[in-house]
Amino acid sequence: MIQAHKTPFKEKATLFEIENGSRFSFEPYDIDLRFNSLFAYVLLLPEEPENSSFSQKIRNLFISVLDEENDSIE
Repeated sequence: MIQAHKTPFKEKATLFEIENGSRFSFEPYDIDLRFNSLFAYVLLLPEEPENSSFSQKIRNLFISVLDEENDSIE
């Protein structure tokens, strides 16, 4: 099951970790992010992805769909 919603988020967020292969040229502690709102997604899987190849495939598909959507916005 996937739950998605837009939520107000009038706060400051700081990056602590950036995934490998990031195209950003700064260290995580060099930037503060500010948002008015954000989209939140919750993916419920039958098992932990680390313990189930099925859950891992579903998680990877979900992430790839979100990545494609983000790339189309740029």
